[in-house]
Amino acid sequence: MHLRNPLKSNPDFNKLSKEVPYLLRHLIKVRDDYFSINFKDPEALSALTRALAKVYFNIDLELPTNRLIPTLPLRLNYLYWIEDLLSFSKLSDVCGIDIGTGASSIYTLLGYQLFGWKFVGTETDNLCYETAKRNVYNNHLSDKIRIKHVAGDWKLKQLLDGGTHSYTFCMCNPPFFESSEDLVGLSRSELRPKPKSVCTATPTEVITSGGEERFVSSIIDESLELQSKVHWYTSMLGIKATLEILLEKLHRCGVHKVAVTEFKQGNTTRWGIAWSFQPSVPKLLKVNSKRVATVYTVSVAMATIANTRNILDRVGQEFKIEIRECPRSSGVRQSIQPNGVNDNTTSNEIWCWVTASSNTWAHSRRRKRRQQETLDNVASKKFCPSEITNTITKQNIEHINYHANQSMQDINTRNDLLTNNFDKKEFNRNNSRQYIECLFHSFLAIESDKNKVTCDFHWIFGSDKDALNQFATFFGKQLSNSIVEKERNSSN
Repeated sequence: MHLRNPLKSNPDFNKLSKEVPYLLRHLIKVRDDYFSINFKDPEALSALTRALAKVYFNIDLELPTNRLIPTLPLRLNYLYWIEDLLSFSKLSDVCGIDIGTGASSIYTLLGYQLFGWKFVGTETDNLCYETAKRNVYNNHLSDKIRIKHVAGDWKLKQLLDGGTHSYTFCMCNPPFFESSEDLVGLSRSELRPKPKSVCTATPTEVITSGGEERFVSSIIDESLELQSKVHWYTSMLGIKATLEILLEKLHRCGVHKVAVTEFKQGNTTRWGIAWSFQPSVPKLLKVNSKRVATVYTVSVAMATIANTRNILDRVGQEFKIEIRECPRSSGVRQSIQPNGVNDNTTSNEIWCWVTASSNTWAHSRRRKRRQQETLDNVASKKFCPSEITNTITKQNIEHINYHANQSMQDINTRNDLLTNNFDKKEFNRNNSRQYIECLFHSFLAIESDKNKVTCDFHWIFGSDKDALNQFATFFGKQLSNSIVEKERNSSN
């Protein structure tokens, strides 16, 4: 579950029903202090989704029980991941495409309410289309969200109006299955737990020819033509094997700017895949789909939020690490606690994005020591100014020679390209590293609990996961050293 997800913890159903009375008749008492609902009952599931949307996000929903009823936590995970992807490029005036928006049009409504994103939502089903339009209208967002009725063979490029429009991202929750046998679970592994919730979706919402693999593969084909007309192409996936197949296809097509993640809600696991052609997005060397959810955690005793923020700012400035605060969505409830207290406090937390273009922190002590030794030598006149000049001149000559050689390599490469006299695979393999712009882009969640501060570094994308692990350890040591130094100064 994404750390910024307001529904990452189970809400108090009893308290929730007091704010939205229509949920009360669906409550089931599990024990004295705990209530739940029958997730196999479409009416109860619809009431819960509507209640969560209203109480947490002030969204009024109409949900027909003969169409797919969305579970909000999983949808929120997807939206927050897209926010992570967009955070690297610092985009403004965001406008997204929701392919197959459904009757609820929940992605578009949440996207605007959380982040102020504008949307175009497409839909093929008549009832879903009409209901989605009403949901947008009833929430007074018709000027921000446009619902478009499309045919079954609709193409993404039809939205681009002959190339005059571009979009920040596209997203979709495609039909997972390719047959009714898959839908009823006849092909489901016995090792997998059965779903806890009822499926109210129509066959057209969950079944498509070729399944999700063909559906998303067609988006990849279109993206090769549209290129930068969409900043990020994204999709949620329900079958992990599909992720491997699509990654292989992107690699064959020469698309290297790829990010993947994993979404979890209870027993349900989904995967996210995204790719881009934008120059501002870094080219990635590796995508490890075996372990797509990566978090590196450091905990420091006796630390506080205040001195953690100070060390974070100092490390960012000293080592040229970009640190940008992650804004919280105004008016969104963070949780409904069982004790009846609405927890919207932020004083004990820091959320930010941390981005490094190169490893500037490794052996930092050694570099500082050498710099100081050089300054000391100059101050004590252990060698004459001419020696310093000769050293600098030699370094400059080496620098000039290096770039001269690089320029000749570039000229030779261009000549090979013009004459088609080169091995394309070998060229990509040998030259991919020089185009990397991002060592890692991560989301950092810092939380203070009693006498301890915990820092969770969440990998988003980049060229080196291990570098994020090293930086997390480095930051933890910097914070620990600051605590020791503070105690030493206070004792003196």
